[in-house]
Formats: sequence, structure tokens, C-alpha cells
Amino acid sequence: MEVKKAEITGFGHYRNQVFEFLSGNQLFFGENEVGKSTLYQFILAMLFGFPKKSSKKRDYTPRDGAAYGGRLWLIVKPYGQVVIERYRKVNRGKAKVFIDGAEKDGKILEEILAPLNRSVFQEVFTFQQEQLSQIDHLQEEELQASLISLGITGSQQLVEKIQNYQKENQRLFKPRAKKLTLNQQLTKWQELRETIQQQEAEESNVQRAYQQISDFDQKLQALSTEQKELQTEEKDLNQKKSHWSLYEEWHELRAMKKSEVTEQEGKELRQFYHEYQNLTEKIQKKKMS
Repeated sequence: MEVKKAEITGFGHYRNQVFEFLSGNQLFFGENEVGKSTLYQFILAMLFGFPKKSSKKRDYTPRDGAAYGGRLWLIVKPYGQVVIERYRKVNRGKAKVFIDGAEKDGKILEEILAPLNRSVFQEVFTFQQEQLSQIDHLQEEELQASLISLGITGSQQLVEKIQNYQKENQRLFKPRAKKLTLNQQLTKWQELRETIQQQEAEESNVQRAYQQISDFDQKLQALSTEQKELQTEEKDLNQKKSHWSLYEEWHELRAMKKSEVTEQEGKELRQFYHEYQNLTEKIQKKKMS
């Protein structure tokens, strides 16, 4: 945004006064009460509205009955030339806005100026005489911070906030203090952290113990299964052992020539062997029961 011209109909002691501004930096200087601050207040009023009457603030209302207000020319991208017209007694001091000669709804002014508002304008682009008068009372570090603040924000608010934060920090925390709130909280936090670490270590040990129990259960299950298989195999071998003599006899009979054993004799022998095997199994079951 660039301010191009101010046309003051009536504001403070100014009457029908026109100020045209060139591109680049400009310096307004003069004796006290010549109107430097009045021009600044006019620009502020055109942009953001007339100030409310207050006993603590200077009243710029013309005392001779002249119209209170005027017009301000701006160049604002991407709108182009913007003219703001305000008069205190016209439409309750609301602005008329003209963009490249065409009148627009006054509500568009806030959109044109955004994000700039009265508070930002006063803090960033201006500083007052009382702020400069405080410099004589500042220490070296405070003076440096104050000059930086004026260059950045145009006010002492940043310096004051920094100083307040530093005082608050000193009130809450000191590296070697024990009774300050933040120090006590840090001590409690450290104790809680150590407790959590101990609990985590204990929990880790418990988890390892549970894992070992689970591994032992799996091994026990596997050994139990293996034991049952071995018992079944042992039973089978014992049964074969008890029939070993008959098994050898049966092989000897098979080795005999067919001419030596008739078909009827072979049939009777097989039947006898089958009955003998059944009888032996029954005897074994009774012994086990």
C-alpha cells in the first residue's frame, strides 16, 4: 500500500489542506504544534475511522464548525487507485470507497487493508515522542533492545513483553533453586521418570519370565507327546516279543515245501495261530487292567 495524497477538509487546525506524497521515503519535520502528529492522526482516521471522544485523547474536531474529515488517496495492489472519503457527520463517519473512480461498498475497505488494522498500524509503522523520551533511562542492553523494537514494531510493546517474560521466567525457574515452582515440577518429573523406568524394567523381567514359562510348557507338551509315542512303540515291541517263538515257527512252516503240508493242515494251522493270537491279546489286556 502506498499513500499518494491527503485532502483535509477539516481536522484539528487544518482547513482545506492538501498534502501530496512522492514515492519513496519522505521526512516531515518542524517545530512543536505545527501539525505533524495531526497529519498522522488524519491518515489513521481515514484508514480506520474517527477516534472516540475521550478526556485522555486529543480531540481533532474543528471548533469553527468546518466539516470534520476529508479524503485519502492510496495505491493498493491489485485494486489500483483507492480513494477513501470520511466525514464524521456523514453516514455516522463510515467510509466511502472509490476504486479507479467507481464507488464501492464501504465494507470492502477492511478487505483492501487486510491484514493491516488500527492496532497493527500503530505498533508497526509509528512511535510516539513519549517512547523516545524513555531512552535516557535505559541501560545498554535495554537501549539496544528498544532500538531494535522501534525498527521492527515501532513501539516499546515488544521490549516490555520480553522484559515481562524474563521476569516471569526468573520467578518460575532458576538452575540451582529448589523452591521455585518450575524447579519443583522438574524434580517431580525426574522422580516420576525414574519410577516409570523401574516399572518398565520390572515389567520387562515379568514378560521374560512369562515367555520362559510358555517355552517350558511347549517343551513339556512335546516331551509328553514323544513319551506316548514311545509307550505305544514299546507295547507293540513287547507284543511281538511274546509271539516271537510262534513267528519263527510260522516262518519255518512257510519254508517247508508244499508237498510236506497238505492244504487242510495249513488251513488248520493258520486257524490255530489266529485263535492263539486272540487269546494272548485277551490275557495281556487282563494283566494291564
